[in-house]
Amino acid sequence: MARLSAGLLVALLAVAPQPAGARQAPGAPCRAVERNPVSFAVDASGALVASFALAGGATTGRVPVPAGRVPPGFTASVGDVRLGSYEPAGAGRPLVCRMDPTYHLLCLADGVVGEFCLAWTREPVP
Repeated sequence: MARLSAGLLVALLAVAPQPAGARQAPGAPCRAVERNPVSFAVDASGALVASFALAGGATTGRVPVPAGRVPPGFTASVGDVRLGSYEPAGAGRPLVCRMDPTYHLLCLADGVVGEFCLAWTREPVP
């Protein structure tokens, strides 16, 4: 992963899904991850800017991107996450993930909560 001079973290995204059939215990942590697409545009000053939604679409963000930092053939995403814990839903019912309504930044490339990054994925070849 490379750090950009503008303070962005650029990384290729690798996803490791949770194993099928994984069981949770009451009080175990859970999370709801949102992957938000990034669009790029040149602003009035000629600088490249990345724009994206955050906090479940409740707000948006814009950050400058240094020239030459958008790899061809890739798309970018930013992430946010709500954290919670598995709690009983009632007698004889499965556990449910009870979420705190607060959104946190999430670097999709490394899974670090509270860190912002652009996560790059290769576009499908037609």
